[in-house]
Amino acid sequence: MFLYWILNGNYGKSNPIIINFLGINSGKIEFDELKTLKTTNEEGNKVDVVINRSGELRILDEKGNLLISNHIPYGSIINVKDGQNVEKGDQICYWDPYNAVIMSEIDG
Repeated sequence: MFLYWILNGNYGKSNPIIINFLGINSGKIEFDELKTLKTTNEEGNKVDVVINRSGELRILDEKGNLLISNHIPYGSIINVKDGQNVEKGDQICYWDPYNAVIMSEIDG
């Protein structure tokens, strides 16, 4: 399980609640059925947004043994790539659980 860290606790205000997934183990990232969409955020930076509800992220040790796995929520912004090495405490992804996200792979 990943550590959940709430950055902004302004419940009921105009600021969103942002929750980060931080890795609790160092290792190599592996995605399983994680489907993302490349888009731009409010600042104009390119980001990957999770567009399926069944995606999973795993952290493997140097021998390929599973250290941890976790479901990645729909609408999360992913900060890592498949195969990337991460250290303990690195931000894996973040999302606003109170935002009703609607996404499409096709413009229109």
